[in-house]
Parts: sequence; structure tokens; C-alpha cells
Amino acid sequence: MAAAPGDVPGIAPHSAEQVFHYDERGLQRRVDYAPYVLGSRPAAHYTEAH
Repeated sequence: MAAAPGDVPGIAPHSAEQVFHYDERGLQRRVDYAPYVLGSRPAAHYTEAH
């Protein structure tokens, strides 16, 4: 079951919307988000080593 950001008590999200990108093996490669601490400017987090 998926939870929307802010729906999990005690866990503060980075932003209201996060977009996850996965490769052909199902591994997470990138997350796009707009963190509140940066004034909601777009940011991306890349994952390379699993």
C-alpha cells in the first residue's frame, strides 16, 4: 500500500510530490522533487550504486 507524502505520522516529506524513476531491472535510479527547504525549486537525486 502506498502512502501520500505527509500521510505517515512522524515522517516529514521533502516535498508534496515526488516522482521515482526505475531502470529495466526495477532499481530506483532517480527521484525528482521540489524540497520545501529550497523554496520548492526542482531537484533530482540520482542513485548509481546498488
